Amino acid sequence: MDFASWAALLGILLASLSLMSWLLLLCRSGFDLTDEGFYLHSIAEPGNYPYSVTQFGFVYHPLYKLVGGDVSLLRGTNLLISISLGFLLSWAIVLPAFGPWSLVSRSTRAAVIASAFAVAVASLSFFALWLPTPNYNTLTFQSLLVAATGFALVREPRYRLAGWLLIGLGGGGAFLAKPTTAAALAFIALLHAAIAGRLQLREVLVAAFAAVALLASAALLIDSSLHLFFDRMAGGLKLAELMLPFQDGVLKSFSPEFLHFSHEAKVRFVTLFGTYLTIGALCFTVTPPARIAAALIILFSSALSIFALFGFVAVKASDEPGETYLLLAGAAGITAASALVLKAWPSRQSIATACVLFLLPFALAVGTNANGWMTAGRAGFFWIMIGLLAACRLAVAQATWRPLLCVGSLSLVGTTILVHLATEFPYRQTQPLRLQRRVTEVGPAKTRLVLTEQRGALISGLHRLAAEGGFEAGQPMLDLTGESPGLVYALGARPLGVGWTLGGYPGSAKFVLAGLSWESCAAIGASWILSSGTSRGSISPDFLREVGIDARSDYQDVGTIESDSTFAQFPKMHYHLLRPARSQATSISSCESARGE
Repeated sequence: MDFASWAALLGILLASLSLMSWLLLLCRSGFDLTDEGFYLHSIAEPGNYPYSVTQFGFVYHPLYKLVGGDVSLLRGTNLLISISLGFLLSWAIVLPAFGPWSLVSRSTRAAVIASAFAVAVASLSFFALWLPTPNYNTLTFQSLLVAATGFALVREPRYRLAGWLLIGLGGGGAFLAKPTTAAALAFIALLHAAIAGRLQLREVLVAAFAAVALLASAALLIDSSLHLFFDRMAGGLKLAELMLPFQDGVLKSFSPEFLHFSHEAKVRFVTLFGTYLTIGALCFTVTPPARIAAALIILFSSALSIFALFGFVAVKASDEPGETYLLLAGAAGITAASALVLKAWPSRQSIATACVLFLLPFALAVGTNANGWMTAGRAGFFWIMIGLLAACRLAVAQATWRPLLCVGSLSLVGTTILVHLATEFPYRQTQPLRLQRRVTEVGPAKTRLVLTEQRGALISGLHRLAAEGGFEAGQPMLDLTGESPGLVYALGARPLGVGWTLGGYPGSAKFVLAGLSWESCAAIGASWILSSGTSRGSISPDFLREVGIDARSDYQDVGTIESDSTFAQFPKMHYHLLRPARSQATSISSCESARGE
């Protein structure tokens, strides 16, 4: 028995389990008031919004109900879903390398399963921004994991139809999350067929049927009508254009000027490439000294990963978005080592699969209004799969599972770096998660989250003001801060019109007013208002005259709380909680008169 290799595998497995457990425990820490607030509103009550481009709220709503609205459980379940789908993809890639499973020894089975799990834990690298709450990006990523599993399966003739079925289901899921990604996935599927040199009409029909069946089922469940469903999506697109006209095209985010890495990041990329070129070469070499050397390096890196999680070792990396490309650098090193050892070209099918895995992160980013290159890096898990594909070629040639060790090591080291950075620089939060100590009740389920002192005091203070003013959970509330849907959710209020009244855009007021158009005058008249005066991003209440409201005379200021801004670079904000001062009958009459009803 090769004790060195088994020791290395055990080290990777224990460190991977530690990493996963550590991140699951952190699901009760931190709370972003912007995007995460919007996600929670969309998932909690997706039926409140008649128009939406993305349908992730409906997809995750059953999960929200299943966990009783507990935000920490919702987050943890989302992470576990990603790991499970990541394991299925890893399994689909490694299984063909070991022939008929029934003929494989028990020890090899155990090693392969453990290796596939260790690699699957790298799917947690997607949460490098620390937005663990389910959202349209996670649904897109999870849908692409399903599609990628399909592409891995089509390499085997007996699984080909099942593979195309999964590709279709993944495409349908991507359409529900982000239609632009679904279009990109269709292009990638055609490219895969062209490179592999094989595509049958039956396979295309299977994928198309799966996608159409999924979308038709979703449309009927959401709107009871295909026509109404596509009206929902078209209306959502028009609503978004009110806020910021769409002029630049879906590929604008991939402008070459956005592809920029610091000198320090480039040095880290080269270092990781060289490191995994070396580790890969040692793992792929059959001599005992090489195996022992590889095992020692892997054990050392596994120990460093665990020490880093507990703060015993400093992780020297920046929080720049390009850090996610470390995974591509490491996978390139492993692939290069495989090519040097085998000295033979892979099959057309393997090249086609590798091309798909390389392009899927960019498919995820198509249509984003952020930097597309950096957004793609968040899905670097697919690039690790290219390294796994290369290692499997060595596993076949050498009839051993040991080449998988280097991929497991890369998954562990790369993911540790990225999630450590995510917890040190959580998205739109002012402190690392490890320094957040204040336990605060958040949302209708009163989930106890651990927040920064400032954010916890803000939410607790608003709870106090709301209770003193007679606010009851479930009442409508209009957020005019332009950046605080999370505060509305934390108070247990129902957002009026739209899940996030985005401020700071040319058409913000038109966007919010359009959202109010499907609200009744009774709801508008009963709505409370959360405002932040003239702070950056706040929305002037003047547009409310269109629905018969003068915020200055028709509302009473219940109280004001000073707190840090959501954005660390901006000064403190003064949050004002306002309640209706008029009778409900007067408010309704004024609204109906303004609307001409």
